[in-house]
Amino acid sequence: MKKLLTGLIIFTIFLGIFSGSVLANEPKSIDTLTGNFKNPIKVVFSDIDGTLLPKSYYLTDSLKSAKDAAKKLRDAKIPLIFVTGRSYYEAKKFAKSLHNETTYYVTLQGTEIFNNKDQLIYKNYINHADAIKILKNLECFLKTNYPDAKIYFYIDGKPHSTVAFKLPYCLEKLTVIKSFKDLGNFTPNKIGVYEKTPEKLKSINTYISKTFPDYYSYLSTECLCEMTNKNVTKGSAVKKVSEILEIDLKNAAAFGDAENDISMIETVKNAGGLGIAVDNAMDTLKQNANYITTSVYDGGVNHAVDKILENNLKVIK
Repeated sequence: MKKLLTGLIIFTIFLGIFSGSVLANEPKSIDTLTGNFKNPIKVVFSDIDGTLLPKSYYLTDSLKSAKDAAKKLRDAKIPLIFVTGRSYYEAKKFAKSLHNETTYYVTLQGTEIFNNKDQLIYKNYINHADAIKILKNLECFLKTNYPDAKIYFYIDGKPHSTVAFKLPYCLEKLTVIKSFKDLGNFTPNKIGVYEKTPEKLKSINTYISKTFPDYYSYLSTECLCEMTNKNVTKGSAVKKVSEILEIDLKNAAAFGDAENDISMIETVKNAGGLGIAVDNAMDTLKQNANYITTSVYDGGVNHAVDKILENNLKVIK
């Protein structure tokens, strides 16, 4: 009986420690930021789709909220830098709609970085030989297991495929080719798969991760999974941009909602900055954030910007 009691006491203590550790790692509400975060924010990195703007970005209230956030940061002389899976052409289009003349654009999941003079200052693409192996392998795998799934890939910022279909969340026209040979020695920015059934997409992404461990794969939306070179992530890209700006990442805030944003959120959080998840974010993203704001549909980034600026006034003296 004595041994049993001792065991129960030890188990209770362990459970308390474990529970406290889990709670300590949970993201805090952005409403608790003011006065409790010691580093002034000097740059903001944000994903676009599902974070700054909802997937249905034409919603008037959401667009107004995003414009408000951009203006507040502009007035405070804090750069708002888009870090997106979209192409440079599309990112610039969004920047124009928000009146956000940013200094840099991180596009196509971090495979490209542009400055505001339309100059490509960094690129990291999948080499041609590997791209052919990956595409042919995926074609065979999907044909056998997921025949409704579609493969696409970006070359020079333009979407391509061997089949015609509507690529979700893409403003640019899909270029359809008959054969990979038609493209010569192409080097894609990224390779992706469209599958409208989320559970099937997760299985496809798991297959890609296991079959091509030298590449980085992730769910970028509920119907798209994508892959890039292993050393190319949104996280590595924001680190490069912060070095160019000469701003320490402890003075940065990053916003995201999906798996492809985890590296960015982690990189900024681990440097002492703010890794912020919107409330509609995937659970895997929330688990890696240190703060959480309201949903994209409730102007989550705009709400967090208010808290960031309030806190800056307290810590900047």
